[in-house]
Amino acid sequence: MLDLAFIRNNPDKIKEACRLKNNSLDVDYLLKVDQQVLDLQHQVEQSRAEQNQLSKRIQAAGKDKELREELIAQGKTLSETLKGWEPELNKLVEERQQLLYLVPNIPDPKAPIGKDEDDNVPIKYWGEKTSFAFEPLDHYALMQKLDLVDIERGVKVAGARSYVLKGDAVRLEMALMNFAMDRLSAKGFTPLIVPAMARDYCFIGNGQFPKGRDQVYAIEGQDTFLVGTSEVSITGMYKDEIFKAEELPLTFVGYCPCFRQEAGTYGKDTRGVFRVHQFNKVEQYIICEADHEVSVRWHEQLLANSEELVQALELPYRVLSVCTGDMGDGKVAMYDV
Repeated sequence: MLDLAFIRNNPDKIKEACRLKNNSLDVDYLLKVDQQVLDLQHQVEQSRAEQNQLSKRIQAAGKDKELREELIAQGKTLSETLKGWEPELNKLVEERQQLLYLVPNIPDPKAPIGKDEDDNVPIKYWGEKTSFAFEPLDHYALMQKLDLVDIERGVKVAGARSYVLKGDAVRLEMALMNFAMDRLSAKGFTPLIVPAMARDYCFIGNGQFPKGRDQVYAIEGQDTFLVGTSEVSITGMYKDEIFKAEELPLTFVGYCPCFRQEAGTYGKDTRGVFRVHQFNKVEQYIICEADHEVSVRWHEQLLANSEELVQALELPYRVLSVCTGDMGDGKVAMYDV
């Protein structure tokens, strides 16, 4: 979340970031609510200072009963006024906070400007696409032929977008998880297995709430939700902690089962095991100093690490530089491999 002082001093930059990211936030309204908060806080502070002065005057009044009663009456009136302001101030502060959650990060100047995924820019290709002397099967047909998946029974158990892996597909997935963990651990990343459930503030801190709530499964009766990435849990691990500069960077490779509602994707990638509700994922995660150049350097390292994994598997791929309109509010820059 951007610093409030920065937003106050740079409203045009925030408005431009909103435009580039297709974000409908009314920045002027946010600043209006912020000013209302500041004005009311100032009134409250002045009134409390006046209360303190009244208390001193009541003590100084001594035996002057008439003056004491007059001052006490003024104090009661002031106290009632302050009491009336309290819910109004709390409401304004909460409204401002919810608006602040919607403020987008300012995209890196190098990020391509665009509206959606059609405007993402390929910046690198690696390997040659495999050519076949026969008509190849898609992943689902191949897995069915080799008895590696059971979608029908998965749907019976958990509903649409569910599946059961079988046999060598299970061994392959577990091998891939270990492969990624081992490769990244060898680079000094600390392995973590984190909770697949996290509290509300973890999602807020990770930039996934409030906008991403429709993609997350809530656990009824609790302030916990099923995570869609171990990032959320790792972010929550360090809430309210302050690091010394010499402790940074912290580098982790996290694993946990992941869950996503896939709301709004009806009809997309319905064949096979794409856009499923539950999956397993290994995630790179770095906490570094709040410096743009340092952050960019680590972002490039994350990309290099990802490419190394795909190259080791001898899979042809391309790297996309994701455009401003597709990267999401919380991101400054983004690559897709």
